Amino acid sequence: MLGKLLKKSKIADKEIPTGKLQPGDAWVLFLKKKKVVQVDYLPAP
Repeated sequence: MLGKLLKKSKIADKEIPTGKLQPGDAWVLFLKKKKVVQVDYLPAP
């Protein structure tokens, strides 16, 4: 699902900074500065 969303939003060429994510962070796709969809999140401990 994430791959399809990235392809549709044309940001598939950008790498996902998994090393920079902190617990509780969420993947959110933005389109013209509007929150489109929350893709996934890392549960906080």
